[in-house]
Amino acid sequence: MMRIKIAGGEVIPEIAIPPSATVRELKERIKEVLDVEVDRQTLQFCHLKLENHRSIESYGSAGSLSMLEMEVTPLPGQPKFRIAVKSAFKEDVFMVRETQKVADLESQISQSWGILPES
Repeated sequence: MMRIKIAGGEVIPEIAIPPSATVRELKERIKEVLDVEVDRQTLQFCHLKLENHRSIESYGSAGSLSMLEMEVTPLPGQPKFRIAVKSAFKEDVFMVRETQKVADLESQISQSWGILPES
């Protein structure tokens, strides 16, 4: 069993999978963990796109593939989502796009709630 970290976003999950598993099987495991459809995932290692039919071990030793990069194809039309944010003092709903960064949402909340940046 090997552990693979998936970079490319603000969340870096770690997934355990046997080296003999195919890239497609890894993508299916990523779907279970991150809820990103397999067809929307592109996995890369050192700028090399990994092919679904190949095994993970076919790309080199288990240690060399410990960190992969994942690109996610955005949903068509970049739909907006509603995110409810609650604190002990306030509750609000913000509209975000799938491609928006967490830092942008944090800034939006800070501006709306009058929270001053830390110095």
